[in-house]
Amino acid sequence: MNKIITKKCTKCKEEKNIGCFNKNKREKDGFQYWCKECQTIYHRENDKKYYQEKRDEILKQKREYYCNHKEEKSAYGKEYRKKNKEKLKKMYSDWVKKNREHVNAYSKQYAKDNPEPSRNASRRRRARKLNCEGGITQKEWMCVLEKYENKCLCCGISENIEMDHVIPLSKRGMHTVDNVQPLCRSCNARKRDKVEDYR
Repeated sequence: MNKIITKKCTKCKEEKNIGCFNKNKREKDGFQYWCKECQTIYHRENDKKYYQEKRDEILKQKREYYCNHKEEKSAYGKEYRKKNKEKLKKMYSDWVKKNREHVNAYSKQYAKDNPEPSRNASRRRRARKLNCEGGITQKEWMCVLEKYENKCLCCGISENIEMDHVIPLSKRGMHTVDNVQPLCRSCNARKRDKVEDYR
């Protein structure tokens, strides 16, 4: 019996290497009559069509399943991320490289809509870069602002308030709640890298 090397796909009508077809024992030659590429396109289009028709129902089922298995899915997610840390890191890095314009546009808009969280993230990055100890959450910083009535401790105004480190990070100051104070942009710029406590 001659070994089959090529086969014609009945969908795209192209003669292709037999490796381009999935196996199927029910067919006489042991392979599917559509090539892998045509099958993929067919299933993708039908899956998309089905999702569009049943979107609300599918989303409702997913929400219900998630609510009923919240702890289980959370534990699975943590374990998966722990075991595949490097793999996920690479996948995210590759995605960012391929979608740089989208990421930049989203980051710019997020920073515009959420100025304080964005500034806080920038401070954390700077603290890590300078190998400074500690960390301040957004909630902790908001508590500091509330404590001092969202005013600059130097001049008393309540506009353009920024987080200032009493002992600057550049002088090995810690990025902790007990080393920060609210200052306006002008006072903060004037203070520069001096150690001045207005509390």
